Amino acid sequence: MTHVISFFVVVFISLISAHAAKIELKDSHEVYKEFLMLSDFFAGVDPEKDQDILEAPNKGESKHYAHEWVRQLAQNFGLSWAPKHYNGITLARQDGFLTKVNAQDIVREYLVQNHPEKISDGVDVSIDASSQYLLLKGAAEPKLTNFSWSDDQKFLVTFDIGGQEKKVRGCVSTMVSIPVLNKQLDSGAIIEKEDLEFRDFPSHKVTKSMIQDEKELVGKTLRRRSVKAGDMLSAHDVISPIIIKRGDLVTMRVETQTVVISARGKAQGSAAVGQSVQIMNLESKRLIEGIVKDSQTVIIPVAGH
Repeated sequence: MTHVISFFVVVFISLISAHAAKIELKDSHEVYKEFLMLSDFFAGVDPEKDQDILEAPNKGESKHYAHEWVRQLAQNFGLSWAPKHYNGITLARQDGFLTKVNAQDIVREYLVQNHPEKISDGVDVSIDASSQYLLLKGAAEPKLTNFSWSDDQKFLVTFDIGGQEKKVRGCVSTMVSIPVLNKQLDSGAIIEKEDLEFRDFPSHKVTKSMIQDEKELVGKTLRRRSVKAGDMLSAHDVISPIIIKRGDLVTMRVETQTVVISARGKAQGSAAVGQSVQIMNLESKRLIEGIVKDSQTVIIPVAGH
């Protein structure tokens, strides 16, 4: 009985070892792409889990990735890799002829031909940014070998690139027209109407904080350090310009349906339209908080109105 148990334990351990051995560190080899993938380091990586992870060395150069770095890489991506040596891996990027093909264009053409109901007016194809471009060596052409929907909008595409599989994820989504800057502006710049243009973006990339109405941008001050042309802007990127500064003399007004009371005051801080600011009444010397209406007027709210 003891021998039988020992036999099954040995078989069980062997099966585990065989399973663990599926992921192996590759020997030093050549790469031709701008970005390195998990499969450039390890053999046996599930194609559906393969992904770009970092920039490749410059053309004509090589880089050694030490054992500890590779071990951490495997751990970060949940790979069952048991190191057999401590040499690491060296990848050399060749200065060969490469062709850059937009996978998005290929998928869009495929959908137009095979799923025209998915590509209607105002709908476009989006590919994961890290896989949008396929890098081909020589005159090879990518072949779309498999296409499957993961839900009503998301899909998984398999390309054959010179005998190697490349899986790309993406989705179809409605396009939203968003106002963006047509040139770079630095922090503190006031956005004018002529600084803006409209561009279309996939709806899944447009968050609730993104500004979709140019009226919410014109006249606002840019608070980010700098914004490039084409960048979407959020409500956190801009502020209304300061029109009342500390020390300014303003008119305080209390307005109700039956009476309007005005008094002169001195601003105790700086504020933009719609922001609150403390005002010192010049006669009573009391501090009162109000809402900035314009550069000369602060409205003092009245309870119940």
